[in-house]
Amino acid sequence: MRAGLIVNPTAGMGGSVALKGTDGVADEARRRGATPVAPRRAVRAMAAFRAAAPAARLVTCAGPMGEDEARQTGAPADVVLPVAACTTAEDTRRGAAQMVELGIDLLLFVGGDGTATDVHAAVGTKVPVVGVPGGVKMHSGVFAATPEAAGLLAARFLAKRATRLAPREVLDVDEDLLRAGVLAPRLLGHLAQVDAAGEARAAQLLAEGAFSAPSRSAFGCLFGGL
Repeated sequence: MRAGLIVNPTAGMGGSVALKGTDGVADEARRRGATPVAPRRAVRAMAAFRAAAPAARLVTCAGPMGEDEARQTGAPADVVLPVAACTTAEDTRRGAAQMVELGIDLLLFVGGDGTATDVHAAVGTKVPVVGVPGGVKMHSGVFAATPEAAGLLAARFLAKRATRLAPREVLDVDEDLLRAGVLAPRLLGHLAQVDAAGEARAAQLLAEGAFSAPSRSAFGCLFGGL
């Protein structure tokens, strides 16, 4: 089983310097003194992933878009996309598309709504995803609660202990309007997220004996033997 990893290295920088997002204003965020957020969260997710799935194979982009973070946690990774020092949304889209062509089983991405938008544009629902929260705008439903939760959920999926997928909304807002005080989210589509909530609820129901024996067997298969 192989997982893809994409990190948007500028995601989250705008929040600490009152920019309400980083799309298109990463240079301004740096000028105001912002420091990278997403790479640190990627390392946290990868540490949890690596501990739970030490034998998992990883495919990623070069440098700050995944290779650096994988290296920090000792995870061996195949690099499929070289990138420049200043990365772009197109890098995310190209990387995601190439990883799907290579046949990854899961895509783990780190960023916010803008990154989720780029992933959706590239792969739609072709591959299961787990979003690592790393951005300023977090309106989409594709993100785990914490980086560690994302890493563990991805590991469980690759080990076939979490098999339920759910369509989750990809939303984004116009950052220029948001800076003017207008919140106008747009529904752009859906990604096939590994469903942590569904897994947990199934486990709870099974533990409580809420199903008959045949139903319990069916649910055990559906939810990966939970």
